[in-house]
Amino acid sequence: MPEISNDRALLYYQRLAVLGTNKDISTTIDKLAELMFTSTRHSRTLLKQLDEKGWIDWQPKVGRNQRSILHLNHSESTLVVNVASEHISQGHYEKALQLLGGDKALFGQVLQQTAGPQVREGVVHIQLTYDRLLSPLDTTNSLRNSERFLTRQVFSCLTRCDGEGNVEPDLAHHWRYDSQALTWRFYLRPHLRFHDEAPIDAETIAELFMRLKQHPNYCSLLANVVTICAVGRLCIEFTLSQPEPSFAALLADYRFSVLPSAQLENNSVRIGSGPFKLVEHSQEQLDLQAFEHYHGLCALSDSVTIWQLPKAGTSSCSTSLATYDLPTPYDAVCSHLVSTESGTEPSTQATPQSRIEDGCLLAMFNHSAALDSMQRHYLGQLMNSRPVLQQLSNNDAARVQGIAAYNLLPSWMKVLIPPAETSPLPKQLDIAIYQHHALRASAQVVADLLLRVGVSCQINEYSYADFYELCARHNLEEEIILTSMSLDDNRPSSAFIWLATDRVLRQCLTPSTEQWLQHELEQVRQQNQSTEYMAVLEPIASTLVSDRWIIPLFHHKQTLNFADQLQGVSMTIWGWPDIKNVWVEE
Repeated sequence: MPEISNDRALLYYQRLAVLGTNKDISTTIDKLAELMFTSTRHSRTLLKQLDEKGWIDWQPKVGRNQRSILHLNHSESTLVVNVASEHISQGHYEKALQLLGGDKALFGQVLQQTAGPQVREGVVHIQLTYDRLLSPLDTTNSLRNSERFLTRQVFSCLTRCDGEGNVEPDLAHHWRYDSQALTWRFYLRPHLRFHDEAPIDAETIAELFMRLKQHPNYCSLLANVVTICAVGRLCIEFTLSQPEPSFAALLADYRFSVLPSAQLENNSVRIGSGPFKLVEHSQEQLDLQAFEHYHGLCALSDSVTIWQLPKAGTSSCSTSLATYDLPTPYDAVCSHLVSTESGTEPSTQATPQSRIEDGCLLAMFNHSAALDSMQRHYLGQLMNSRPVLQQLSNNDAARVQGIAAYNLLPSWMKVLIPPAETSPLPKQLDIAIYQHHALRASAQVVADLLLRVGVSCQINEYSYADFYELCARHNLEEEIILTSMSLDDNRPSSAFIWLATDRVLRQCLTPSTEQWLQHELEQVRQQNQSTEYMAVLEPIASTLVSDRWIIPLFHHKQTLNFADQLQGVSMTIWGWPDIKNVWVEE
């Protein structure tokens, strides 16, 4: 008789479980056959197979009406979870959910226990879990850290830019700058395709950039561009009004991802040009599939499923995996994810990678609050990095890990500010944040610190989209705004773009300070190569910090957890695993 499937075996086990588990049961084969609704002969075969699986210990006695010893080794619920885990590892998610009785909270916990790569039919499939809903990958808008990571998987740009500002080929294999004519030409690789197999050529890209130039979120970034045209089938020419020797590095930012221009008006469609194509993005999961016609090195992993699950303790369902005797280890590899979003501590069974983020969590003062310089300096002293971090470290529930921040980036020189004089403060100062674990915890700490000097605070929390939309319209009314700044893999141009376009920063600066900042950034843009950006941007950022327009609070510690059997996985600047290069030794 062929080996019985685990689903079928579970059905028979559940029928036997009425006798009790984890104890010796004296019974007869006829009684067991009756319980399992099968013949005596078939029941012997079934009991032997359940014993071979290790689910039961079966000690049969020879002779009619002889009482044998049966021991059921697991609770029924434990075996249900184990079989569901096997279905998940095989990609049979609907079967697993059905087996768990449609309990999505329990399904989520099993997903977390079984996260990591699986090899099915010689192909690597990665399963990860994440503790919030991932927003649409709309490259024209400000995106959170994790969404920016995902845009890099789905979209390509004309160029790439590394952490030092060196420009590298991407869709364009070559580029040329004529500093006299102020023209940039980018030469495309041949045979490029979007994920829907549509060709990518010079006309496609010229049309995209002409539409981007009209987009309100690109006015400042493309202000220098006068004309955009296709020169033949594989060359695009940009004519500028001002010198811009770092234009090629600017176009390496995720905001300049290459996509069909019609997609700018339809956010529900996400056709890209990167190593992975977006197969599904729903309330439950985000699915990526390796793009076989990708122009670069193809991804080693064939598919990635990211399950978006609530944090432990946020579900109203009382079901918990803690009630099950699960086997350990699970041979699962990625408990994920990063402390920047979830505040989750590393698993004791994982080998963590950690890094201090390029950026910081920071506070700013809304210019509409009409706080004068003395008040800003005094408030900045009350809520500076050390007292905030000390309070957070004393709060076990916050679980925010980081180091003190004295500038926007940990690599930049510390801005040392002399003690501020005590200044009269308003009795009420409200705080605005977007939905983020660390911002929520930090806002409460700031409110506690200000209450000590007689200032009461109300914390108003917005969705990320609403938060930035209010800032874009200058309609955020709270006096104190907490937000975060972090860089992408194109560090220099990413730092420049944040200073040049961040809506929260623009909401907080006075018109004169904003005009000064814009002038300084234009000088940087016209006079410097991207490899020089970090050095020339540092004093600009330091001035904003020393004048208390920006209050750096702390630099996050990003932590990525995975077991040792993952091969070749590194931690990206966004705190995510490098999913493109995950492989498993079979």
